[in-house]
Amino acid sequence: MDGQVLAMVSLPTYDLNRVDELRPALLRDEYRRPMANRTLQRDPPGSTVKPLIASAALTEGVITPETTIVCNGYLFPGRPDIFRCAIYQEAGIGHGPLQLEQAIEESCNIYFYTTGRNLGLARLERWFDAYGFGRDSGFELPEQDGHITHAASITDPAVAVREATMEGIGQGSFGVTPLQMAKAYATLLRAGDPVRPHILLDTHEKPLPRRIILSADTVAVIRR
Repeated sequence: MDGQVLAMVSLPTYDLNRVDELRPALLRDEYRRPMANRTLQRDPPGSTVKPLIASAALTEGVITPETTIVCNGYLFPGRPDIFRCAIYQEAGIGHGPLQLEQAIEESCNIYFYTTGRNLGLARLERWFDAYGFGRDSGFELPEQDGHITHAASITDPAVAVREATMEGIGQGSFGVTPLQMAKAYATLLRAGDPVRPHILLDTHEKPLPRRIILSADTVAVIRR
């Protein structure tokens, strides 16, 4: 794996042979924004961040693969209207007690709300930076940098806890591009060995980001 991008898809699409003719209508479509290249635009990553959160929490000793967190469907007792799990919104139930592998498999919000909160904003910032979020990936096409929430910029402890909780499920005020997320997954599944994405075969090589130290056990449990 050398980081070469084999396919990039952005929807909705349009007929490239008629782009000059269609351009006025495409530019007026502010809801679907068909001319935006979504692979290179920043958005909250949502649940795709959960395996990365797991790698951070395992490495930091915040959880083990056997750590059990009970999902009742919502995070705070007596507040089923906020910080909910998708299964509660769909069926009015929780997952019950979960360990890490099942939490990833079921994409349990309560497990990862709790894990994000226990990691805390400073460690989340450090890990997101290590995975390459918040800056140019070195790709040849123009790409939004993304955004990482800096713990030092938040002085209210309650706000910091809420942000860390939200970031545990890929929400909150940080954002990444799909290309940056693909790069982060490649780094994770290569046990911390980063790649630089490129679309041209003769791209001038730039120095790779620093390696992340991930144990074989951590990578194995997330792979499972």
